[in-house]
Amino acid sequence: MTPQVAVCGPAECTPGEADQARRVGELLAEAGAVVLCGGGAGVMAAVAAGARSRGGLVVGVWSGDSRAGASPDLSATVVTGMGQARNAILVRSADALISVGGSWGTLSEIALGMRRGDLPVIALGGWRIHGADGTPVPGIHHTGTPEAAVEHALRRHRDDTVEDWVSEENLVRFLAELSRLIGYDFDHLDEAALAAGSPLRYPLTGSPPLEVELSREPGGSVVDIRVSGRIDPLLKARVETMFSLL
Repeated sequence: MTPQVAVCGPAECTPGEADQARRVGELLAEAGAVVLCGGGAGVMAAVAAGARSRGGLVVGVWSGDSRAGASPDLSATVVTGMGQARNAILVRSADALISVGGSWGTLSEIALGMRRGDLPVIALGGWRIHGADGTPVPGIHHTGTPEAAVEHALRRHRDDTVEDWVSEENLVRFLAELSRLIGYDFDHLDEAALAAGSPLRYPLTGSPPLEVELSREPGGSVVDIRVSGRIDPLLKARVETMFSLL
């Protein structure tokens, strides 16, 4: 099934954010994904222009009650007449969500994506969310480039993946147990590499071979983990159980 990726961002954005959004649109179109956006100005117009420049399909979920004012680069416009409430339709229709820049409307789309529970939410710049104690709220995958954002958004369509988070103190225990499941010898050298804060992508050369991607917030107490590879239903169930226990 063709992936549908929602790209969200402020209608009043910076030139840099517009450049990033346009590049995201280009990359998604080149990968064969359908681009969903709010259909308006700023980041929305830039991602639509980028996708159309590569022959991509762009669907605007438009807040107005006619097509007037929507981006001219949209392939199709869904006229909702719902104002900002259209954000719920946009997010529910997506297989992944990429935010570029920050605004209150963008924050609402991120929140709806996180509430879904099964949607990869990727932030390219923009606002960061912290709890009352000042620690970063887990779950949002922050990236620094359009290439990294798109790669993360489309990854589940290329490999079988399981993703969730564990506390920093349980990271080594999680990886050691995962290694045991696939017959990889996780030793003190692996632990030393993790203690040094790298690598962000960690290969486990067992059977089946897996790749573990780690995402940490500076000063945070949790680690977002994505396990990808040839994951059969039994292994997936075991990894999900490990996440729930740790």
